[in-house]
Amino acid sequence: MLLRDGHALGKLRATGLQRELIRSFLLEDNQEKIGVYQSLQEAGLLYDKRDSNNL
Repeated sequence: MLLRDGHALGKLRATGLQRELIRSFLLEDNQEKIGVYQSLQEAGLLYDKRDSNNL
């Protein structure tokens, strides 16, 4: 999983998803991982590798 850029880390903290993201990986909860990933994607915080101009 790649965050869009360095500014996305601060935005991640502001969303409150940082804790959920870490928790989902520590507990190996696949459903929670999917939910957090979708939330990050909706917030525009993930790098979309399909679009090379998405920087």
